[in-house]
Amino acid sequence: TRDISPELLSGTKYYSTVYAVDAAGLTSSPAVSDGIVVDTSPPEVLNKFDFGPNLLANPSFEDVQIISGITLDDRKPVQWNVSGVTSVLSPSTAVSHDGSSYLLLHGSISQLVPTSPGEKYRLTVHASPIFPSNTPVLAQEGYVIGPGMHRVFKLYRRPAHMEGAELHMDRNVTWYKHVFYFTAVGGVSEVVIGSVGPWSGIALDDVKVQEMRLGSRAPHSNPSPNHRFTSPVHLETSLVHDWTSVRAAWDFVDPESPIVGYSWAIGTVRGGTQLQDFKSVGRNTHAHNEDVRLNHGAFVHVTVVAENEAALRSVVYSDPILVDLTPPV
Repeated sequence: TRDISPELLSGTKYYSTVYAVDAAGLTSSPAVSDGIVVDTSPPEVLNKFDFGPNLLANPSFEDVQIISGITLDDRKPVQWNVSGVTSVLSPSTAVSHDGSSYLLLHGSISQLVPTSPGEKYRLTVHASPIFPSNTPVLAQEGYVIGPGMHRVFKLYRRPAHMEGAELHMDRNVTWYKHVFYFTAVGGVSEVVIGSVGPWSGIALDDVKVQEMRLGSRAPHSNPSPNHRFTSPVHLETSLVHDWTSVRAAWDFVDPESPIVGYSWAIGTVRGGTQLQDFKSVGRNTHAHNEDVRLNHGAFVHVTVVAENEAALRSVVYSDPILVDLTPPV
């Protein structure tokens, strides 16, 4: 061990060289270490807010192929690979989430999208459970598959006041928004969405695959003091009946030391943990919680902590989101 001067510079890689001399004065060949990078700075957050255009074709199932032209069961979505039973409905009532059609699915659909290896993408799915009156279950699940991702999502159970009642498909469609993230490994990525279980299927609409791009986030569609986006944490909430979901995404970089993990917390104040204590998500740059109770009029805050291999940490806070459970007047 030896003290040296001046101090080592952060971000610089240093090597040590050693050699041996024996009693006869013969010297060995020098051996050089692998080197070490001096790191005195914590991870830096990236402002990845901008999401690119939707890469999926026919994302709202407006384009259909009519097989025989006799029944609705013959309306198949174009651009999608289908496995199982599908039917595109264009109801007279305004129940679609986007456009005038939505898809009934009992099985799976898939599509190939162009991607860039190493880039991150967001998959957004709007889904609804479809329960015939004789279905003996109260909940329905779906799943999504992408590069390095296989996730199951739950759709809300049948409302208690509807149990045992005759359910009409169009009048009981309730859209749930589910968001997932994946990292592309090739120039083309396959995205699969399917239903789970033998009893009933799910309804799908407004499906999106978007690249996460470095840049400023687009302004909110409803500008107000509560919708000013300044944080590098992308935060979303969903509330349907008693089902709630909090989703967050972020990105950090550290040129000196690898980032070894992230943890996140949810609170009602900046930096708070009232709704969820800090939980580790490993090296994932996104997280979600579907078991959190949100009260009307409260604000939701997310705190993210990034730690690198040098045990240096960075803390970043989301912009608050107001919980509004009241419909428009």
